[in-house]
Amino acid sequence: MLKTFCAGANLKALLQGDRCPSALKMAVPILERKWDQGQQTGTIGELNSLGNSGETRKVDNGKEVLLHRKPYDNAFRIAFEKVSRTLPRAQDYNFRYAKKHDRVTIGGKLFATKNRSRCNAEIFFKPLDNENLLPGVISGIVSIEAGDQDVFVLSIQPRKPAPACTINPFARYPDFGAQLWSTEFEDEMVCIPATQPICHSESRTWATGVVVLKAISSVGFQICQFLKTYRIPLGDLNDLVI
Repeated sequence: MLKTFCAGANLKALLQGDRCPSALKMAVPILERKWDQGQQTGTIGELNSLGNSGETRKVDNGKEVLLHRKPYDNAFRIAFEKVSRTLPRAQDYNFRYAKKHDRVTIGGKLFATKNRSRCNAEIFFKPLDNENLLPGVISGIVSIEAGDQDVFVLSIQPRKPAPACTINPFARYPDFGAQLWSTEFEDEMVCIPATQPICHSESRTWATGVVVLKAISSVGFQICQFLKTYRIPLGDLNDLVI
């Protein structure tokens, strides 16, 4: 896996350099037609710079529920401010009415609760009090009506860090976007507006109780698919790894 990330991180450098094999140079026009020069590669640094995740749309009408106000109200207040609206007054001191959803699309991408679709629930997200993307799983999707639109908030269980004794070879290559995290999740959930930066993640088992995670950017091109399609050996690419 480390070789694959190394290859992906250095693919552009190889294609643009003097050491690029002639066989690969023939593929450059194909790549230029398929991917814009300015596209992001999906590294953690680039994903951290993402702004608004895009328009949020409901997939179903949802089910009316009573929410505990304490964990949700701050996220809803910020979400309403982003659409220049005021959060409605709650009907009760401890609870407020909202709608519960199993799925929602954000920026055209489908996200779901962990009980509905685990693969669409595993994400990287930016908490309100942190500048870095963190991995977690969506445990709930709720909305409140704001005139002619719905305002959404996601409740997320963050992953716990990998044990301190874990040897992390990816730490030397932060731009690859691979990180080691625990298979366990925090007990306390985090609530964020659906407008916060968010993206899917992919994972592989690394060791007992540890997984390697990579954020999947909707604007990044698929390096692995390219390598598979064009049967490019990793050796030439890995020679460029620093």
